[in-house]
Amino acid sequence: MRTFSFNWIGICAVVLAVLASCKNDGVEDYEIVVPKQASAVLRTRLDKVLVDSEISRSPLLKLVLSKAANSMGSDADNKLKQLVDDPSLMGIDFAEPVYAFVVSDELYGVSMKVDDESLLTEFVKYLNKQGLCGKVKESNGCQWSSLLDNDIRMVYNDKVLLLMLSLGNSIKADDKMMLALMNQKADDSFASTLQFAKMQELKAEDVQVYANLGTHRKLFGDALDGLLPKGVKPSDCEAVASLDIRNGGLDVELRYFSSNEKVQAQIDADWGMLQPIKGEYIDKVPKFSKMWVMAGVKGAQLLDMLKRIPKVQDALRAAEFGIDAEQMLRSIDGDVMLYSADLEQNYGMIAQLGSTDFMKDVDSWMKSAKEYGFNLTIKGEGQYQIQGDGFDLNWAVDGKQLYFGNDAYQPFTSQGQNRFEGEAKGALLFAFIDLSMTNQMANSVVVKCANTGELSIAINMPSFPGNILKLLSGGINVDEE
Repeated sequence: MRTFSFNWIGICAVVLAVLASCKNDGVEDYEIVVPKQASAVLRTRLDKVLVDSEISRSPLLKLVLSKAANSMGSDADNKLKQLVDDPSLMGIDFAEPVYAFVVSDELYGVSMKVDDESLLTEFVKYLNKQGLCGKVKESNGCQWSSLLDNDIRMVYNDKVLLLMLSLGNSIKADDKMMLALMNQKADDSFASTLQFAKMQELKAEDVQVYANLGTHRKLFGDALDGLLPKGVKPSDCEAVASLDIRNGGLDVELRYFSSNEKVQAQIDADWGMLQPIKGEYIDKVPKFSKMWVMAGVKGAQLLDMLKRIPKVQDALRAAEFGIDAEQMLRSIDGDVMLYSADLEQNYGMIAQLGSTDFMKDVDSWMKSAKEYGFNLTIKGEGQYQIQGDGFDLNWAVDGKQLYFGNDAYQPFTSQGQNRFEGEAKGALLFAFIDLSMTNQMANSVVVKCANTGELSIAINMPSFPGNILKLLSGGINVDEE
Protein backbone atom coordinates (compact mmCIF):
# COMPACT_ATOMS: atom_id res chain seq x y z
CA MET A 1 0.00 0.00 0.00
CA ARG A 2 1.40 3.41 -0.99
CA THR A 3 1.65 6.07 1.63
CA PHE A 4 1.83 9.79 1.07
CA SER A 5 3.81 12.22 3.17
CA PHE A 6 3.06 15.95 3.27
CA ASN A 7 5.45 18.82 3.79
CA TRP A 8 3.22 20.61 6.30
CA ILE A 9 5.70 23.44 6.75
CA GLY A 10 5.68 24.05 2.99
CA ILE A 11 1.88 23.94 2.83
CA CYS A 12 1.59 26.41 5.72
CA ALA A 13 4.08 28.70 4.02
CA VAL A 14 2.01 28.68 0.83
CA VAL A 15 -1.21 29.38 2.73
CA LEU A 16 0.40 32.25 4.63
CA ALA A 17 1.74 33.70 1.39
CA VAL A 18 -1.71 33.58 -0.18
CA LEU A 19 -3.27 35.21 2.88
CA ALA A 20 -0.59 37.89 2.90
CA SER A 21 -1.19 38.66 -0.75
CA CYS A 22 -4.93 39.05 -0.05
CA LYS A 23 -4.66 41.22 3.05
CA ASN A 24 -4.93 44.50 1.09
CA ASP A 25 -7.65 43.30 -1.29
CA GLY A 26 -5.36 43.48 -4.30
CA VAL A 27 -3.90 46.89 -3.42
CA GLU A 28 -0.11 47.02 -3.81
CA ASP A 29 2.31 48.48 -1.27
CA TYR A 30 3.39 51.22 -3.68
CA GLU A 31 -0.27 52.32 -3.84
CA ILE A 32 -0.72 52.26 -0.07
CA VAL A 33 2.00 54.89 0.48
CA VAL A 34 -0.15 57.55 -1.25
CA PRO A 35 -1.67 59.63 1.60
CA LYS A 36 -5.45 59.68 2.06
CA GLN A 37 -5.45 63.51 2.22
CA ALA A 38 -3.81 63.93 -1.22
CA SER A 39 -5.70 66.68 -3.08
CA ALA A 40 -4.61 65.40 -6.51
CA VAL A 41 -3.28 62.05 -7.72
CA LEU A 42 -1.87 61.02 -11.10
CA ARG A 43 -1.55 57.38 -12.09
CA THR A 44 0.32 56.45 -15.28
CA ARG A 45 1.67 53.41 -17.06
CA LEU A 46 5.02 54.76 -18.23
CA ASP A 47 5.83 51.68 -20.29
CA LYS A 48 2.53 51.96 -22.16
CA VAL A 49 2.83 55.74 -22.64
CA LEU A 50 6.34 55.42 -24.10
CA VAL A 51 5.23 52.73 -26.54
CA ASP A 52 1.84 54.23 -27.48
CA SER A 53 3.32 57.71 -28.00
CA GLU A 54 6.29 56.25 -29.92
CA ILE A 55 8.64 58.28 -27.70
CA SER A 56 10.69 55.14 -27.14
CA ARG A 57 11.55 55.18 -30.88
CA SER A 58 11.97 58.94 -31.16
CA PRO A 59 15.22 60.45 -32.52
CA LEU A 60 14.69 63.23 -30.01
CA LEU A 61 14.97 60.79 -27.10
CA LYS A 62 18.18 59.35 -28.54
CA LEU A 63 19.61 62.85 -28.86
CA VAL A 64 18.68 63.79 -25.28
CA LEU A 65 20.25 60.61 -23.92
CA SER A 66 23.36 61.16 -26.02
CA LYS A 67 23.74 64.72 -24.72
CA ALA A 68 23.20 63.51 -21.15
CA ALA A 69 25.83 60.79 -21.57
CA ASN A 70 28.38 63.25 -22.94
CA SER A 71 27.99 65.43 -19.85
CA MET A 72 28.69 62.51 -17.49
CA GLY A 73 31.55 60.12 -16.89
CA SER A 74 33.17 57.87 -19.47
CA ASP A 75 31.00 54.87 -18.60
CA ALA A 76 27.74 56.84 -18.76
CA ASP A 77 27.07 56.30 -22.47
CA ASN A 78 27.12 52.50 -22.24
CA LYS A 79 25.21 52.53 -18.97
CA LEU A 80 22.45 54.75 -20.38
CA LYS A 81 22.15 52.55 -23.45
CA GLN A 82 21.77 49.50 -21.20
CA LEU A 83 19.07 51.22 -19.13
CA VAL A 84 17.16 52.36 -22.22
CA ASP A 85 17.32 48.90 -23.77
CA ASP A 86 16.34 47.24 -20.48
CA PRO A 87 14.76 49.65 -17.92
CA SER A 88 14.34 46.74 -15.47
CA LEU A 89 18.06 47.17 -14.70
CA MET A 90 16.99 50.16 -12.55
CA GLY A 91 15.24 47.70 -10.25
CA ILE A 92 11.85 49.37 -10.85
CA ASP A 93 8.82 47.55 -12.27
CA PHE A 94 7.74 49.84 -15.12
CA ALA A 95 4.99 47.41 -16.11
CA GLU A 96 3.11 48.61 -13.01
CA PRO A 97 1.59 52.11 -12.67
CA VAL A 98 3.54 55.05 -11.28
CA TYR A 99 1.71 57.35 -8.82
CA ALA A 100 2.35 61.08 -8.42
CA PHE A 101 0.43 62.99 -5.75
CA VAL A 102 -0.01 66.45 -4.26
CA VAL A 103 0.25 66.89 -0.49
CA SER A 104 0.23 70.71 -0.62
CA ASP A 105 1.12 73.55 -3.03
CA GLU A 106 4.77 73.01 -2.13
CA LEU A 107 5.02 69.27 -1.50
CA TYR A 108 4.68 66.51 -4.08
CA GLY A 109 5.31 62.77 -4.07
CA VAL A 110 5.97 59.90 -6.47
CA SER A 111 5.68 56.19 -5.67
CA MET A 112 6.80 53.26 -7.80
CA LYS A 113 6.93 49.50 -7.45
CA VAL A 114 10.37 48.06 -6.73
CA ASP A 115 11.13 44.88 -8.64
CA ASP A 116 14.69 44.27 -7.44
CA GLU A 117 16.08 46.22 -4.47
CA SER A 118 19.70 45.26 -5.18
CA LEU A 119 19.48 46.55 -8.77
CA LEU A 120 17.84 49.77 -7.53
CA THR A 121 20.66 50.27 -5.02
CA GLU A 122 23.19 49.69 -7.79
CA PHE A 123 21.38 52.29 -9.94
CA VAL A 124 21.29 54.87 -7.12
CA LYS A 125 25.00 54.33 -6.47
CA TYR A 126 25.60 54.90 -10.18
CA LEU A 127 23.69 58.20 -9.94
CA ASN A 128 25.77 59.13 -6.90
CA LYS A 129 28.94 58.43 -8.86
CA GLN A 130 27.72 60.84 -11.53
CA GLY A 131 27.07 63.48 -8.86
CA LEU A 132 23.29 63.33 -9.30
CA CYS A 133 22.29 62.15 -5.84
CA GLY A 134 23.61 61.63 -2.33
CA LYS A 135 25.05 58.45 -0.85
CA VAL A 136 22.74 55.60 0.04
CA LYS A 137 22.20 55.18 3.79
CA GLU A 138 20.25 52.45 5.57
CA SER A 139 17.84 53.30 8.39
CA ASN A 140 14.65 51.76 9.80
CA GLY A 141 14.76 48.91 7.31
CA CYS A 142 14.86 51.28 4.31
CA GLN A 143 17.48 52.79 2.01
CA TRP A 144 17.67 56.62 1.92
CA SER A 145 19.17 59.18 -0.43
CA SER A 146 18.46 62.63 -1.88
CA LEU A 147 18.62 64.56 -5.15
CA LEU A 148 18.89 68.25 -6.11
CA ASP A 149 20.57 69.40 -2.90
CA ASN A 150 18.04 67.56 -0.76
CA ASP A 151 14.99 69.14 -2.47
CA ILE A 152 14.02 65.57 -3.41
CA ARG A 153 14.20 62.92 -0.71
CA MET A 154 14.25 59.26 -1.68
CA VAL A 155 13.43 56.18 0.39
CA TYR A 156 12.92 52.61 -0.76
CA ASN A 157 12.74 49.01 0.34
CA ASP A 158 12.19 45.75 -1.52
CA LYS A 159 8.63 46.77 -2.50
CA VAL A 160 8.32 50.55 -2.78
CA LEU A 161 10.30 53.57 -4.02
CA LEU A 162 9.01 56.86 -2.62
CA LEU A 163 10.22 60.29 -3.77
CA MET A 164 9.13 63.56 -2.14
CA LEU A 165 9.76 66.93 -3.83
CA SER A 166 9.72 70.22 -1.90
CA LEU A 167 9.21 73.39 -3.94
CA GLY A 168 9.16 75.87 -1.06
CA ASN A 169 10.64 76.54 2.34
CA SER A 170 7.50 76.26 4.47
CA ILE A 171 7.17 72.48 4.11
CA LYS A 172 9.97 69.98 3.70
CA ALA A 173 9.73 66.24 3.12
CA ASP A 174 11.19 65.06 6.42
CA ASP A 175 12.22 61.45 6.94
CA LYS A 176 9.70 60.95 9.75
CA MET A 177 6.76 61.76 7.44
CA MET A 178 8.14 59.59 4.63
CA LEU A 179 8.73 56.65 6.95
CA ALA A 180 5.14 56.99 8.21
CA LEU A 181 3.92 56.77 4.59
CA MET A 182 6.09 53.72 3.95
CA ASN A 183 4.56 51.98 6.97
CA GLN A 184 0.94 53.18 6.78
CA LYS A 185 -1.94 50.70 6.56
CA ALA A 186 -4.22 50.38 3.54
CA ASP A 187 -7.17 51.81 5.51
CA ASP A 188 -5.19 55.01 6.14
CA SER A 189 -4.18 55.52 2.51
CA PHE A 190 -5.68 56.99 -0.65
CA ALA A 191 -6.23 53.39 -1.78
CA SER A 192 -9.11 53.06 0.70
CA THR A 193 -11.06 56.07 -0.63
CA LEU A 194 -14.00 56.55 -2.99
CA GLN A 195 -11.69 58.70 -5.12
CA PHE A 196 -9.31 55.77 -5.67
CA ALA A 197 -12.24 53.51 -6.56
CA LYS A 198 -13.44 56.11 -9.11
CA MET A 199 -9.98 56.13 -10.72
CA GLN A 200 -10.06 52.33 -10.96
CA GLU A 201 -13.34 52.53 -12.89
CA LEU A 202 -11.74 54.54 -15.72
CA LYS A 203 -11.07 52.54 -18.87
CA ALA A 204 -7.88 54.21 -20.08
CA GLU A 205 -4.56 53.10 -18.57
CA ASP A 206 -2.06 55.57 -20.05
CA VAL A 207 -2.83 58.43 -17.66
CA GLN A 208 -5.43 58.77 -14.90
CA VAL A 209 -5.93 61.83 -12.69
CA TYR A 210 -7.94 62.69 -9.57
CA ALA A 211 -8.38 66.27 -8.32
CA ASN A 212 -10.43 68.13 -5.73
CA LEU A 213 -12.03 71.02 -7.63
CA GLY A 214 -11.85 73.39 -4.66
CA THR A 215 -8.18 72.91 -3.89
CA HIS A 216 -7.29 73.24 -7.58
CA ARG A 217 -10.03 75.65 -8.66
CA LYS A 218 -7.54 78.01 -10.33
CA LEU A 219 -7.34 75.42 -13.11
CA PHE A 220 -11.02 76.03 -13.92
CA GLY A 221 -11.37 79.79 -13.35
CA ASP A 222 -14.61 81.61 -12.55
CA ALA A 223 -16.63 79.36 -14.91
CA LEU A 224 -16.63 76.66 -12.23
CA ASP A 225 -18.94 78.65 -9.93
CA GLY A 226 -21.64 78.94 -12.57
CA LEU A 227 -21.59 75.22 -13.39
CA LEU A 228 -21.91 73.97 -9.79
CA PRO A 229 -25.31 73.30 -8.21
CA LYS A 230 -26.64 76.28 -6.26
CA GLY A 231 -25.05 76.54 -2.81
CA VAL A 232 -22.43 73.85 -3.49
CA LYS A 233 -18.81 74.71 -2.72
CA PRO A 234 -16.07 73.72 -5.20
CA SER A 235 -14.28 71.92 -2.36
CA ASP A 236 -17.24 69.51 -2.15
CA CYS A 237 -16.78 68.50 -5.79
CA GLU A 238 -14.18 66.22 -7.31
CA ALA A 239 -13.24 64.81 -10.67
CA VAL A 240 -11.34 61.90 -12.14
CA ALA A 241 -10.10 61.84 -15.71
CA SER A 242 -8.13 59.55 -17.98
CA LEU A 243 -6.21 59.89 -21.22
CA ASP A 244 -5.37 57.14 -23.69
CA ILE A 245 -2.89 57.59 -26.53
CA ARG A 246 -3.78 55.74 -29.71
CA ASN A 247 -2.75 55.72 -33.34
CA GLY A 248 -4.72 58.57 -34.82
CA GLY A 249 -5.56 60.52 -31.69
CA LEU A 250 -6.33 60.80 -27.99
CA ASP A 251 -9.25 59.50 -25.94
CA VAL A 252 -10.25 61.38 -22.78
CA GLU A 253 -12.74 60.31 -20.12
CA LEU A 254 -14.01 62.65 -17.39
CA ARG A 255 -16.20 61.95 -14.34
CA TYR A 256 -17.52 64.59 -11.97
CA PHE A 257 -18.79 63.59 -8.51
CA SER A 258 -18.85 64.28 -4.76
CA SER A 259 -18.09 62.06 -1.76
CA ASN A 260 -20.72 64.09 0.10
CA GLU A 261 -24.05 62.29 -0.40
CA LYS A 262 -26.16 65.46 -0.22
CA VAL A 263 -23.96 67.23 -2.76
CA GLN A 264 -23.99 64.16 -5.02
CA ALA A 265 -27.80 64.22 -4.89
CA GLN A 266 -27.70 67.88 -6.04
CA ILE A 267 -25.31 66.99 -8.87
CA ASP A 268 -27.64 64.18 -9.99
CA ALA A 269 -30.58 66.60 -9.88
CA ASP A 270 -28.63 69.09 -12.03
CA TRP A 271 -27.87 66.43 -14.64
CA GLY A 272 -31.57 65.56 -14.53
CA MET A 273 -32.06 68.32 -17.11
CA LEU A 274 -30.74 65.81 -19.68
CA GLN A 275 -32.67 62.84 -20.99
CA PRO A 276 -31.79 60.20 -23.62
CA ILE A 277 -31.60 61.44 -27.21
CA LYS A 278 -34.47 59.96 -29.25
CA GLY A 279 -32.86 60.73 -32.61
CA GLU A 280 -35.38 63.24 -33.98
CA TYR A 281 -32.62 65.27 -35.71
CA ILE A 282 -29.87 62.65 -36.11
CA ASP A 283 -30.33 62.49 -39.92
CA LYS A 284 -31.15 66.19 -40.29
CA VAL A 285 -27.81 67.84 -39.52
CA PRO A 286 -27.28 70.57 -42.16
CA LYS A 287 -24.53 69.44 -44.53
CA PHE A 288 -22.58 72.70 -44.17
CA SER A 289 -22.22 72.23 -40.40
CA LYS A 290 -18.71 72.31 -38.94
CA MET A 291 -20.10 71.67 -35.48
CA TRP A 292 -23.29 70.10 -34.14
CA VAL A 293 -24.50 69.18 -30.67
CA MET A 294 -27.48 67.03 -29.74
CA ALA A 295 -29.06 66.43 -26.37
CA GLY A 296 -32.29 65.33 -24.78
CA VAL A 297 -33.41 68.31 -22.71
CA LYS A 298 -35.96 69.25 -20.06
CA GLY A 299 -36.23 72.98 -20.67
CA ALA A 300 -37.18 74.18 -17.18
CA GLN A 301 -34.17 72.49 -15.55
CA LEU A 302 -31.84 73.59 -18.35
CA LEU A 303 -32.95 77.19 -17.87
CA ASP A 304 -32.25 77.06 -14.12
CA MET A 305 -28.68 75.94 -14.84
CA LEU A 306 -28.06 78.43 -17.66
CA LYS A 307 -29.16 81.32 -15.44
CA ARG A 308 -26.28 80.52 -13.06
CA ILE A 309 -23.80 81.47 -15.80
CA PRO A 310 -23.38 85.29 -15.78
CA LYS A 311 -22.91 85.76 -19.56
CA VAL A 312 -25.92 83.60 -20.37
CA GLN A 313 -28.00 85.40 -17.77
CA ASP A 314 -27.06 88.76 -19.33
CA ALA A 315 -28.04 87.48 -22.79
CA LEU A 316 -31.42 86.29 -21.52
CA ARG A 317 -32.07 89.66 -19.89
CA ALA A 318 -31.21 91.46 -23.13
CA ALA A 319 -33.56 89.18 -25.10
CA GLU A 320 -36.43 89.97 -22.73
CA PHE A 321 -36.72 93.42 -24.33
CA GLY A 322 -37.93 91.80 -27.53
CA ILE A 323 -39.14 88.26 -26.76
CA ASP A 324 -39.65 86.11 -23.67
CA ALA A 325 -36.67 83.83 -24.26
CA GLU A 326 -37.02 82.25 -20.82
CA GLN A 327 -40.59 81.14 -21.50
CA MET A 328 -39.53 79.69 -24.85
CA LEU A 329 -36.60 77.74 -23.39
CA ARG A 330 -38.74 76.50 -20.52
CA SER A 331 -41.14 74.97 -23.08
CA ILE A 332 -38.46 72.70 -24.60
CA ASP A 333 -38.98 69.00 -23.87
CA GLY A 334 -37.18 66.47 -26.05
CA ASP A 335 -34.34 66.49 -28.56
CA VAL A 336 -32.35 69.64 -29.20
CA MET A 337 -29.77 70.25 -31.95
CA LEU A 338 -27.37 73.19 -32.15
CA TYR A 339 -25.20 73.60 -35.23
CA SER A 340 -22.72 76.05 -36.73
CA ALA A 341 -21.27 76.53 -40.19
CA ASP A 342 -18.06 78.27 -39.10
CA LEU A 343 -17.68 77.69 -35.34
CA GLU A 344 -18.11 81.45 -34.84
CA GLN A 345 -21.07 83.56 -36.00
CA ASN A 346 -23.21 81.38 -38.24
CA TYR A 347 -25.35 79.17 -36.00
CA GLY A 348 -28.79 77.65 -35.51
CA MET A 349 -30.88 75.64 -33.05
CA ILE A 350 -33.89 73.37 -33.47
CA ALA A 351 -35.70 71.83 -30.50
CA GLN A 352 -38.76 69.75 -29.70
CA LEU A 353 -41.39 71.56 -27.64
CA GLY A 354 -43.62 70.25 -24.89
CA SER A 355 -45.86 73.28 -25.23
CA THR A 356 -46.41 76.25 -27.57
CA ASP A 357 -48.44 78.30 -25.10
CA PHE A 358 -45.93 81.17 -25.32
CA MET A 359 -47.13 81.88 -28.88
CA LYS A 360 -50.25 83.60 -27.50
CA ASP A 361 -47.97 86.39 -26.24
CA VAL A 362 -46.32 87.16 -29.60
CA ASP A 363 -48.59 90.16 -30.32
CA SER A 364 -47.62 91.80 -27.02
CA TRP A 365 -43.93 91.06 -27.74
CA MET A 366 -44.20 92.95 -31.05
CA LYS A 367 -45.51 96.00 -29.24
CA SER A 368 -42.97 95.92 -26.39
CA ALA A 369 -40.08 95.32 -28.82
CA LYS A 370 -40.69 98.73 -30.43
CA GLU A 371 -40.67 100.42 -27.03
CA TYR A 372 -37.16 99.10 -26.42
CA GLY A 373 -35.79 99.93 -29.88
CA PHE A 374 -36.21 96.48 -31.44
CA ASN A 375 -38.11 95.55 -34.57
CA LEU A 376 -40.02 92.23 -34.42
CA THR A 377 -41.50 91.34 -37.81
CA ILE A 378 -43.47 88.40 -39.21
CA LYS A 379 -41.56 86.62 -42.04
CA GLY A 380 -44.09 83.84 -42.69
CA GLU A 381 -46.47 81.54 -40.87
CA GLY A 382 -44.95 81.03 -37.42
CA GLN A 383 -41.71 82.72 -38.58
CA TYR A 384 -40.27 85.92 -37.12
CA GLN A 385 -37.21 88.16 -37.22
CA ILE A 386 -36.10 90.43 -34.41
CA GLN A 387 -33.58 93.18 -35.14
CA GLY A 388 -31.88 95.84 -33.09
CA ASP A 389 -28.59 97.70 -32.75
CA GLY A 390 -26.05 95.03 -33.78
CA PHE A 391 -28.65 92.31 -33.21
CA ASP A 392 -30.37 90.14 -35.84
CA LEU A 393 -32.12 86.87 -34.99
CA ASN A 394 -34.59 84.65 -36.82
CA TRP A 395 -36.92 82.37 -34.88
CA ALA A 396 -39.86 80.17 -35.74
CA VAL A 397 -42.33 77.66 -34.37
CA ASP A 398 -43.23 74.81 -36.73
CA GLY A 399 -45.74 72.48 -35.09
CA LYS A 400 -44.00 71.33 -31.88
CA GLN A 401 -40.56 72.57 -32.95
CA LEU A 402 -38.72 75.76 -31.97
CA TYR A 403 -36.03 77.29 -34.21
CA PHE A 404 -33.44 80.02 -33.56
CA GLY A 405 -30.75 81.04 -36.06
CA ASN A 406 -29.05 83.59 -38.29
CA ASP A 407 -30.89 82.41 -41.38
CA ALA A 408 -34.61 82.42 -42.11
CA TYR A 409 -36.27 79.16 -41.10
CA GLN A 410 -36.46 76.30 -43.58
CA PRO A 411 -38.01 72.92 -42.62
CA PHE A 412 -35.34 70.38 -41.66
CA THR A 413 -35.28 67.36 -43.99
CA SER A 414 -33.28 64.14 -44.00
CA GLN A 415 -29.67 64.50 -45.14
CA GLY A 416 -29.03 60.76 -45.24
CA GLN A 417 -27.69 58.41 -42.60
CA ASN A 418 -25.50 59.96 -39.91
CA ARG A 419 -22.41 57.82 -39.22
CA PHE A 420 -22.75 58.62 -35.50
CA GLU A 421 -26.38 57.51 -35.25
CA GLY A 422 -25.60 54.40 -33.21
CA GLU A 423 -23.51 56.33 -30.69
CA ALA A 424 -25.76 59.38 -30.39
CA LYS A 425 -29.13 57.67 -29.90
CA GLY A 426 -29.73 56.98 -26.23
CA ALA A 427 -26.87 59.22 -25.07
CA LEU A 428 -27.65 62.25 -22.93
CA LEU A 429 -25.46 64.52 -25.06
CA PHE A 430 -23.44 64.05 -28.24
CA ALA A 431 -21.30 66.55 -30.15
CA PHE A 432 -19.14 66.56 -33.28
CA ILE A 433 -16.68 69.31 -34.21
CA ASP A 434 -14.99 69.34 -37.62
CA LEU A 435 -11.56 70.98 -37.34
CA SER A 436 -10.13 69.77 -40.65
CA MET A 437 -10.06 73.27 -42.19
CA THR A 438 -8.93 75.21 -39.10
CA ASN A 439 -6.47 73.02 -37.17
CA GLN A 440 -3.19 71.51 -38.35
CA MET A 441 -3.07 68.93 -35.55
CA ALA A 442 -6.63 67.60 -35.07
CA ASN A 443 -9.25 67.04 -37.74
CA SER A 444 -12.23 66.39 -35.44
CA VAL A 445 -13.44 66.09 -31.86
CA VAL A 446 -16.29 63.86 -30.69
CA VAL A 447 -17.88 64.38 -27.26
CA LYS A 448 -20.36 62.00 -25.64
CA CYS A 449 -22.20 61.98 -22.31
CA ALA A 450 -23.72 58.55 -21.75
CA ASN A 451 -24.37 58.78 -18.01
CA THR A 452 -24.81 61.40 -15.29
CA GLY A 453 -21.56 63.26 -14.60
CA GLU A 454 -19.56 61.42 -17.28
CA LEU A 455 -18.00 62.70 -20.51
CA SER A 456 -15.90 60.92 -23.12
CA ILE A 457 -13.91 62.92 -25.66
CA ALA A 458 -12.22 61.52 -28.77
CA ILE A 459 -9.66 63.86 -30.36
CA ASN A 460 -8.89 62.56 -33.85
CA MET A 461 -5.46 63.54 -35.17
CA PRO A 462 -4.14 62.19 -38.50
CA SER A 463 -0.70 60.57 -38.32
CA PHE A 464 -0.64 60.96 -34.52
CA PRO A 465 1.61 60.48 -32.63
CA GLY A 466 4.26 60.49 -35.34
CA ASN A 467 3.48 64.03 -36.49
CA ILE A 468 3.82 65.42 -32.95
CA LEU A 469 7.20 63.75 -32.42
CA LYS A 470 8.38 65.03 -35.81
CA LEU A 471 7.34 68.54 -34.82
CA LEU A 472 9.12 68.30 -31.46
CA SER A 473 12.24 66.85 -33.08
CA GLY A 474 12.36 69.70 -35.57
CA GLY A 475 13.91 67.52 -38.24
CA ILE A 476 16.83 66.47 -36.01
CA ASN A 477 19.21 63.96 -37.53
CA VAL A 478 20.62 62.10 -34.55
CA ASP A 479 23.41 60.48 -36.55
CA GLU A 480 24.77 63.90 -37.50
CA GLU A 481 24.69 64.98 -33.85
